[in-house]
Amino acid sequence: MFEDLAGCSHKRSVHFYIDMLKNTGCQMTGIPCSSYEAFSDGECESEEHSDMLHSNEYGYRGAAYLNTFAESPYCGYQYNVALRVAKDSDAPKGKIETTLYSTDGRQSTGLLSEDETIEAGSYKKSVELSRYPLELQKLSITYERSSIMQYKSFAIDKVTVTDYRNMNRWSSCSMNRINTDTYTMVYVYPGVCSVREIGENIKLWFNEEKFRKQK
Repeated sequence: MFEDLAGCSHKRSVHFYIDMLKNTGCQMTGIPCSSYEAFSDGECESEEHSDMLHSNEYGYRGAAYLNTFAESPYCGYQYNVALRVAKDSDAPKGKIETTLYSTDGRQSTGLLSEDETIEAGSYKKSVELSRYPLELQKLSITYERSSIMQYKSFAIDKVTVTDYRNMNRWSSCSMNRINTDTYTMVYVYPGVCSVREIGENIKLWFNEEKFRKQK
């Protein structure tokens, strides 16, 4: 698939193949999924992702999806970005963008939600395409409500970002309020964190056994 372009042309596969041979530093990675819509919504993750250049050698069979840029070099680095709206939050409706920041100063911006309601307690996911590999440090979240009738802000309690090249993950389990017409910066850490409520306290921890608490 091509960003910002509708439709699909099988003739483009020749250009993809030549581009992969010329630009070996970036590996086109396909993700097994039931449909492109499900892939685009960030609903598909698999340890059996496909290297599109060598898929026949590895014996991969089935449908795999990926995003590419519209012009050469087509290959990009794909990141699954997932936000969870806190269960006691107002439900946002509007445009939500995320910008991923790498430790080396590189950054990439993607659209998480164009204009839809995200219910409290639910996740909103998308696949973001970057020109560069990112060693993630933080991300910013911007919210533009669709009308003055919508809530001015909402709260999130978890952020997870997955690198589709190697399935590395970064996350944050802290309460953050996202206000309209501004941005909120969230720092993330390697691994997938968990949230467990104990009375009025929220205990947060990472799979590397780095523990945090927030009251």
